[in-house]
Amino acid sequence: MIMKFLNFDFLIRNFETGELLEKFLVSAVSSILIIRFFLALTGYPTIGSGDFHIAHMLFGGVFMTISLLLLLIFLNDSKIKDFAAILGGVGFGTFIDELGKFITTDNNYFFEPAIALIYVIFIIIYLFYNFLNNPKNISKKEYAINAFELIKEVILNDFDVEEKNKALYFLKKSDKDDSIIKSFINLINDSETLPLRNKNILQRIQEKISYYYFKLIKTKMFIYFIVSFFSIICSIQLFYALKDLLISRTFFTCGLFISTIFSIFFVISAIYLLIKKHRLASYKLFKFSILISIFLTQFFLFVQEQLSAVTQIILNLIVLSVFHNLIHNEERTIKKEKTIL
Repeated sequence: MIMKFLNFDFLIRNFETGELLEKFLVSAVSSILIIRFFLALTGYPTIGSGDFHIAHMLFGGVFMTISLLLLLIFLNDSKIKDFAAILGGVGFGTFIDELGKFITTDNNYFFEPAIALIYVIFIIIYLFYNFLNNPKNISKKEYAINAFELIKEVILNDFDVEEKNKALYFLKKSDKDDSIIKSFINLINDSETLPLRNKNILQRIQEKISYYYFKLIKTKMFIYFIVSFFSIICSIQLFYALKDLLISRTFFTCGLFISTIFSIFFVISAIYLLIKKHRLASYKLFKFSILISIFLTQFFLFVQEQLSAVTQIILNLIVLSVFHNLIHNEERTIKKEKTIL
């Protein structure tokens, strides 16, 4: 709707932006927490002496510049975009971490509301993406351009079956009467999909994960494990959040308690869907609850327990990666079942 209203037909949305933005935001949040933990652990050292002080926000600017240059210089595959998203996120987190110094007259790095402001900035970025990323308003031109992006894999890498089917789907959703689109559809149909050669260790691990996933989801132990894992984690988080709130009602203890309740709500909803065997919807809610914990809960938790916050952010990132793979495998399973039918 917004794209049509503004008549920005030249703005072509990238269908892969969701994963890239997630990597950007997670990297940004993680860098903030790790920086603050490191500074607290080392007694807040400074780089420079005398009249010179090199703020770490400058390093953030360097990282963001490098990520931007990578995108401007190289016409490469998704690996460059992934790396640029992660490096840009680290740079942005390193930069925005010093927000308190630039909104206070005394350059107060420890200005407490700065943490809330940083959170609001992340949420605005996320909401802005969701505001523009309405799947109901995707134009035929956007389908065509995203299909051409996938077709680049024919030259850059082996064109696998999944990429071929996705490219054909995008082209068929675009202007099929266009002679160029027809030519590309014929080109892709005639293209052979080759198995990946020289698979690296990450690809082999992913194949093993997919193999064991298809076996695991058929067992009741799978549901029991996920329900038990999240029940234990949520119980521990709720206990400590409630304990801190009863000891002292501050902005941070209230924020920690509310964000914990918010995350638990999505976990309960996800468990219900999992029991009802709506696995994909359940995984997405689990993933959303983890993102809430990373983007919101960790900020409030870090103020009180810095070491615990860093430990939990690492755990959250591991669990987030697991559910990212679970969602990917489940989507592949659904596509296979539809193909068979």
